[in-house]
Amino acid sequence: MTIRIGIAGITGRMGRLLAEEVPAAGALLAGGTARSGAAPAGVELLPDFGALCAVCDVVIDFTHAHAARGHANAAAETGTPLILGSSGLSLDEEAAVAEAAKRVPIVYAANFAPGVNLFLAIAERMAAALPPAQYDAEIVEMHRRVRAKLIAFI
Repeated sequence: MTIRIGIAGITGRMGRLLAEEVPAAGALLAGGTARSGAAPAGVELLPDFGALCAVCDVVIDFTHAHAARGHANAAAETGTPLILGSSGLSLDEEAAVAEAAKRVPIVYAANFAPGVNLFLAIAERMAAALPPAQYDAEIVEMHRRVRAKLIAFI
């Protein structure tokens, strides 16, 4: 059985990249959603995220933080697993995604870049090695050109 994958924001930067990778992985690109622009040839644009979920086995969403709550809820309502890679979610938006994940599988990461995730793991180990009474560490990520900064105060 071929997995039917949908892409929210298929005409955006990440959406276009993902649209190329889905068939290369042996899956079927079942459709997408877009605010503007044309979908890749042969790919149906659906009117909204719920309609996309209804025709897919899984949906990938790298659109915008403000869409995450509604998209997670729609995925939960249709029982469609969701891969969510939008950055900048507020605590309330993350909580809504976590709540939806109780009803449907959701993979969420604020950043899927391998280098960033490696850095976060290293920073976590460094923080555990530093006495908290003497150090205050902060990681700052700036979207697009990823920059991370570790500040230690003595």
